[in-house]
Amino acid sequence: MICVECGHVIKHTYRLISKGNIRLTRCNHCELLADKYVEFDMVIIAIDLVLHKPQVYRHLIFNRMKPYEWGVAPGVLWLGVLVLFFDSYVKWADASGGFESLNVAENLLCAECGCGWQWLYQAAIELAGFLAGVVLGVSIQPALNGGALNYLVMSIVLSSFGKLFHGLAMIWDYSEQRQSFGTCIEAFVLASNVVALRVYLESTVGNVLLVVLVGYMSKRVAGVFGASLLMC
Repeated sequence: MICVECGHVIKHTYRLISKGNIRLTRCNHCELLADKYVEFDMVIIAIDLVLHKPQVYRHLIFNRMKPYEWGVAPGVLWLGVLVLFFDSYVKWADASGGFESLNVAENLLCAECGCGWQWLYQAAIELAGFLAGVVLGVSIQPALNGGALNYLVMSIVLSSFGKLFHGLAMIWDYSEQRQSFGTCIEAFVLASNVVALRVYLESTVGNVLLVVLVGYMSKRVAGVFGASLLMC
């Protein structure tokens, strides 16, 4: 566990005083509450995620989840599934020209020939390409400590929560502004990736920005490859 304010290692984030009552621990280094998010509900945590606060990523990555030597937390896995779903849904909408239909099973099919779950496969290929690019970007920078592969993956998935905002297009009609709306969400997600990786890798914005840039370029290459591979 670490202090969400300064990043120093601590033994615990709170003490149990009595049944149902806890006392938050103060960090010996910065003398602030080590993890204020222990008492916050998910609404406050979600707001701080939107605000790109590094403290909330320290809480989620280091304090909220139990340690994993391998694999990912179940909650992160489900978030990854949702991210893939919304990515594939947006790709279908771009190909078909709008978000008019809400039939999920039909919408995930290729808009032109109904050949199967093409858009989901495409989204998975692009996500794999992005993750591979991030790992490559970390490995080519001696200044970065590298970290565990599974925690790199979890950091990326957690900070990709912004893609869920595509769900707004299922409620309101964004047909005319769909491209600009999608661009804004992509920029927001990349900024979130930078914050999360900066927290996990304990590095500067410049180093982490290079990592995300390598990941983004790798994603684009993987997208082109996937499109040609899955072409109808």
